[in-house]
Amino acid sequence: MIPSSVSSSPCVGTDADRGGNSQAYATREDFSSQRTILASIDSRMGGVLSQMPGINSLITMIRTRRRRDTIIVGVVIGGCMLLLLGYMFGF
Repeated sequence: MIPSSVSSSPCVGTDADRGGNSQAYATREDFSSQRTILASIDSRMGGVLSQMPGINSLITMIRTRRRRDTIIVGVVIGGCMLLLLGYMFGF
């Protein structure tokens, strides 16, 4: 015998699912509005960079330097790992 407090309906929990779906749709709308805001900011920044070519070259120099620094750090970490493995295995 099934207690009266327990429902035998297969649709148990649909209210929770609907609540989760509405939260998912709200999050999706928030992401959509953020995407629109970021696109407008990107277009404004593009306008500023096109008016001031010196800023664009400065940003390019910073990106190049950052990329070079990343490569150097990667090589140093790789070398340290090789030395550590050589020490551990007696190469």
